[in-house]
Amino acid sequence: MLILILLIQGIYSLISNYVTDDCLPESSSNDVVCHRDFINIISLSNKFKHHGLYKIQGWVNLASMIAVIISLHYYRVYQKRSAEEIDRDNISPADYTIMIKGLPKKNCNEKLVEETVNEFWNKIPDEDSNKIITKIVLAYNIVDYVNCCRERKKLFMEKRKADHMKEHNHSKTMKFNEDEFKHKLSFIEDLLKKQEEEVQSGRTCGIAFVSFRTQKSLIFFFIFF
Repeated sequence: MLILILLIQGIYSLISNYVTDDCLPESSSNDVVCHRDFINIISLSNKFKHHGLYKIQGWVNLASMIAVIISLHYYRVYQKRSAEEIDRDNISPADYTIMIKGLPKKNCNEKLVEETVNEFWNKIPDEDSNKIITKIVLAYNIVDYVNCCRERKKLFMEKRKADHMKEHNHSKTMKFNEDEFKHKLSFIEDLLKKQEEEVQSGRTCGIAFVSFRTQKSLIFFFIFF
């Protein structure tokens, strides 16, 4: 992109600035627009009296911006085509997997999902129903579980900090209530145990990811389901 701007705008600007001499030597009076030095000699101020070059410079700048916009458009198209080609060449489990929503959140298991898919699959004529599914992954909502784990970690960090300050006889001893700590910890442990039991009992988000043996099976299921 920078090379494109340099070719269209930069070269003309540098040459037209250098060949003109509107900047006067430093020995001239102080009321001149610019003094001639190694920086101003290639700057736009060195041709401020040449209005024709100024107009050409404006058109060149406009042309460079249009070229940049067009090149960005083609670059976006090129990147999109490249991503599609890479995706076609790259085989991943996602190419054989679909997400099924609306499943029961209670008593949901892999066997139930498999029976549901096979029951639908058997309704499609002339299709082989043997081992069309290779993997079923159930989704669980563990947001509350993660939050409880973070709270428990925070409690232990506060206790460790208080013990450290007490052990080293710190002048500003941290206020820490041991009974309150045990009460909060017991409450969090009970919540974690309850959430673990819900997951083990089959309480899910009602979402399952089903991987098929072939892409043909996936496409048929996606179209007719």
